[in-house]
Amino acid sequence: MFRYAQTNLQLYVQLGALGYDARALLRVREAHELAMRLVTGQHRATGKPFLCHLVGTASVLAEGGAGPDLVLAGLLHGAYPFGDFGRRDAGERPSKRAIVRSVIGEAAESIVSGYGRSAWIEPTFEDFERRASSLAPIERDLIALRLANDIEEHLDGAMRYAGYHMLEGRYAGVEGARARRLAERLGLERLAQALAESIAACGPRPAEALLRRDQRNSALISPASSCLRPSIALQRRLGDAKRWLAARSGPAGAWLERLRAPARPRVRRA
Repeated sequence: MFRYAQTNLQLYVQLGALGYDARALLRVREAHELAMRLVTGQHRATGKPFLCHLVGTASVLAEGGAGPDLVLAGLLHGAYPFGDFGRRDAGERPSKRAIVRSVIGEAAESIVSGYGRSAWIEPTFEDFERRASSLAPIERDLIALRLANDIEEHLDGAMRYAGYHMLEGRYAGVEGARARRLAERLGLERLAQALAESIAACGPRPAEALLRRDQRNSALISPASSCLRPSIALQRRLGDAKRWLAARSGPAGAWLERLRAPARPRVRRA
């Protein structure tokens, strides 16, 4: 029996055992279907499908006692930095937020938005630890989501297979003692224990060094038959040309930037 789900079917079984009714499971299914569209073809640095990571994060949260909104946020926590909404730009936009909000609701979407806008670096956790007794509810949810993300990243000894091997100091998560101490102070003992266990399972094993991938970040692996929409392909070509010219000629790069900028509407004078 699996401890953490990696597929939608496993997640349904887990949540059903936790008491989710048909309506709650339907919300999970809808969130999963949106996640499928947003991260199609994307893989983590280990080679693991990105969708499995999203499902696993939601599963870790559920196993840790999180409520339905936080579990839904876990399923879509990578939507804004990594999701493909049909545009070239990454990051949060009002139109993207409206799409996510229509599927998982305002409360869950606010967690997704806060997660994407947070800087998950050491000073952030120092600040959270100083304010542990007075954190807002959404801040507690964001911390739980980040812990679940990092637990999932380490499952199955994953860091042994990625280019950012944690034991070499290149993994940018919050796997240190500070994160576990903060989790315990917030009453997230199960997540703190799971984080310690998942990190410990990533110790070096020589046989698996041969399976280490050079990839350091998530990547899109498209089917051979796929192609970019002409408008996005043109934007990328112009972006490449801009960078090429800027490296050689400042004025030329600035000229191309003006060329790519939207035209200003003409104002007729009376």
